[in-house]
Amino acid sequence: MEFSLVEDKKNWNDFMAGQTHAQFLQSYEWGEFQKKFGRRVWRVGGFENNQLVVAGQVIEHYLGLGQGYFYLPRGPLVLNNQESLKEDLFVFLKKNIANYGTVFVKIEGQILAPDKNKFLFKRVKAVQPANTMLLDLTKTEEELLAKMHQKTRYNIRLASKKNLDLKITDTEKFSDEWKLLKATGKRDKISLHPLKYYHLMNEVLANQEKFIYKKFLVFKDAEALAVGVFMGFGDTFTYVHGASSDKNREVMAPYLLQWEAIKFAKSWGYRYYDFGGVNPVDKNDQEYRPRWEGISRFKYGFGGEFLNCGATFDIIWQPKIYQLLNWLKKIRRWI
Repeated sequence: MEFSLVEDKKNWNDFMAGQTHAQFLQSYEWGEFQKKFGRRVWRVGGFENNQLVVAGQVIEHYLGLGQGYFYLPRGPLVLNNQESLKEDLFVFLKKNIANYGTVFVKIEGQILAPDKNKFLFKRVKAVQPANTMLLDLTKTEEELLAKMHQKTRYNIRLASKKNLDLKITDTEKFSDEWKLLKATGKRDKISLHPLKYYHLMNEVLANQEKFIYKKFLVFKDAEALAVGVFMGFGDTFTYVHGASSDKNREVMAPYLLQWEAIKFAKSWGYRYYDFGGVNPVDKNDQEYRPRWEGISRFKYGFGGEFLNCGATFDIIWQPKIYQLLNWLKKIRRWI
C-alpha cells in the first residue's frame, strides 16, 4: 500500500461521502474551512491499485511554545472495515508530516484500540460527541412523527399554530444568530467559538457543489427565537450548532426548527438526520456531560436511533511532554 497527500477534491470527497453515515468533518470543504481559520491541514490517503482504502483529514492544533498535536475528527476512515490499515497511516503521519513539536495525534470514532505493541496510546474523552441520534429519512413524515415522544409531536403541532416564520440562509453574516448563540452560551454554560469562526462558515462553506451548509432561523414578529446550523454531506444531514432565545419559549420555536430541518433533509434525498450529539444513557459513562442533560432529552424526544460513534484515543509520540500538558490542564481546573 502506498501513502500520499491527496489534493484531488473529487477523489477525496467520493471516498468520504461514500461512507455510511458520512462525516462532514472529513469532507474536503471542512478542511478548507479549517485552513481559512488559520490551521494547517493535510489529507492523507493509502492506496491499493490506485484506489483509496484508508484516509484521514489531519488538522494541526497549536498548543504554544512550539508544541502542537494532530486531530482527525471522526477519523481516519477505511474501506470495508479494514481497521488494521489505520496503523500504517499513523506511521506515515509520524515519519512524513509530524515535526519535533508534534506531541500526539488524536483519533476519533474508532471501533478498535491501536495495537499496544506498536503504539503508546491513551483513551480519552471525545472532542466531537461520542454518541448521537439518527433519524432514518427513508421513512414517511407520518412514520417519523409516530416514532416521536407524544410531547414532542404536541410541541411541533403547537409551534405550527403560533404564526412563526422560518428563514433558511447560508451567506448572510451572523447577527440574530450570534445574539442567540451568546444568550444560549451564557444560559447553558457552553463555550462558543469566536464570531470570526461563524462568519468564515458563511464565506467558505456556502454554495458548494456537493456539500450543503444552511442556517435555519425561526422568528415571531421579526424577533429571532431559534437558530440551527446544519451541514449536509454524503448521506447525512447534521445539526451542528443551535441556540434559542429566553423569550417566547411557550411557542416552542426549537421544535418547529428541528421538524422543518428534518423535512428539508428528507426533500434533498439524505438518508440520515444526525442530531449532532447526545448523552449516553449511563450517567457513569465517561462521555456523559451533565450540562447536556436538557438538550439530550430534547433530542431523544424525536425518536431516532441511538448511535455510539466509537472511541477516542491519543497516540502519544512525546510521552514526557504529553504528561506535562496533562498536569498543566489539571492545574488550570484547580485555579
